[in-house]
Amino acid sequence: MPAAEKSFQDVELHESESELVVVHTTVAGTRAALRAAASLGDGLYRRIRLIAPRIVPYPLSLFNPPVPSEFTEHFFMDLVSGIPLNMNIDIRNCRDAVEMLRGALKPGSLVVIGERPRWWPTRESALAKALRKMGHIVLLSEIN
Repeated sequence: MPAAEKSFQDVELHESESELVVVHTTVAGTRAALRAAASLGDGLYRRIRLIAPRIVPYPLSLFNPPVPSEFTEHFFMDLVSGIPLNMNIDIRNCRDAVEMLRGALKPGSLVVIGERPRWWPTRESALAKALRKMGHIVLLSEIN
């Protein structure tokens, strides 16, 4: 069965082989992905890693993002509050999320991305396709 067609029950990975990662896309998408990761992560992973790409426009230095780091950190702490998961929040400044994820993910990582299903290609489905080409297992979780 291709990785694109795997369900949450079909994925059998062990923590030593890979990591469970949720990639922030939108607030609703991240919440949906975290719920899916919580159900998937039972017993397999001690910690879930939430990677939050923070796109910094070219006129600015990567070390000088347009939004203060403290604001971004508080935003993500509020986003995950009330979600009973042991997780690491990894906020990364970058120019391109796909390129940043290329270096940030361990080989063969299990990545969960939330998306609102559409009949046309979405930004989330394009991200999932790029990550699959890199060799990661990507699961798309529908936003309710």
